[in-house]
Amino acid sequence: MSKPAPHATKVVFKSEGKDKELFAFVQDPELYKKWKAGDHTIPLVNFVDSFQIFDTDTGSHTGVANTCSRATLSNILNTEDVDDAIKRILQEGELIGPGNSSVEK
Repeated sequence: MSKPAPHATKVVFKSEGKDKELFAFVQDPELYKKWKAGDHTIPLVNFVDSFQIFDTDTGSHTGVANTCSRATLSNILNTEDVDDAIKRILQEGELIGPGNSSVEK
């Protein structure tokens, strides 16, 4: 599976009480915004870049993206199921990158 583009749009989940951010990449930010606003008829496959969750060595969403371990998913999101974890990141996360109109380009 190919790595996301360096300036791809991310959805970042910030854990409470733990200095760790997890993120997933989206390929269609506009579809993601509609899905997050409540249109769950849109299949995730239509806007999620890959069904992988990433973290970094620094704990933030900046830096080299590494595939998140199941242990980290369990510790941060209380699940090892990647599909459930991605849904939670998408529901509770913040859009960061070129697809977010509040971010300067």
